[in-house]
Amino acid sequence: GLEMTPPRPRRTFGVLNNGGFASHLMVPDAKYLVDPGNCPLPLAATYTCMGNVHFNQKDYARTLERYRQAAAIYEAKGSDQAAMTYNNMALIYMEQKEYDKSLEHHRKALAIHERVHDPRHPSTALSHHNMGAVFAAQGDHAGALEAFDKALAIWEQVLGPQSEPVGKICSSMGNLYGGKLDHGQARAFYERAAAAYAAALGPEHENTVAVREKVAKMALSPEELAAIQAKTMPLVE
Repeated sequence: GLEMTPPRPRRTFGVLNNGGFASHLMVPDAKYLVDPGNCPLPLAATYTCMGNVHFNQKDYARTLERYRQAAAIYEAKGSDQAAMTYNNMALIYMEQKEYDKSLEHHRKALAIHERVHDPRHPSTALSHHNMGAVFAAQGDHAGALEAFDKALAIWEQVLGPQSEPVGKICSSMGNLYGGKLDHGQARAFYERAAAAYAAALGPEHENTVAVREKVAKMALSPEELAAIQAKTMPLVE
């Protein structure tokens, strides 16, 4: 019988067939292995859609496999869609509590955003914010605050201080400071979050109401507040 040729590093495993592309086939010769740079961008989009289907089925291993195939093509073509793909992979790793892999892929996304866009682009801010969420999940408050602060500076400059993303990140930073029992800083960020949410979403919106309740809790004694935080307060919004 024919000897099967294993895939080479950084090559898409598949064959061209009547103008279409079939993947995951055992092929008899290396000539059928197609470099990602020679694959059309619509194929990457197809891989992404397939990954989305697997994600909805909660088959995360196959989701990541399809996203990797998409990212390889996007990268080879110089498309900034690779950043979104890496971000999606990072979110899956985060959900699986594989924090180092999550950070690795968020850093890949950040590098692409900084190369393609202005360093103070909202997409860059989103990468910093997402990395901050991973640091927070790891219990690295200093790393989380540093990443959140970078995102906050960009969003305030680009979107203004009274925007929903600013409210969200200020609330997350308030949670982190509250977790460190730095009540003064926590209250300051909650007040900034409340002002941003009220302007962007309205004073009666659930996010505005929730963060105002957090401001009110700052009036409690440290012991009472610590007990409430230990039971109810997430680190990241």
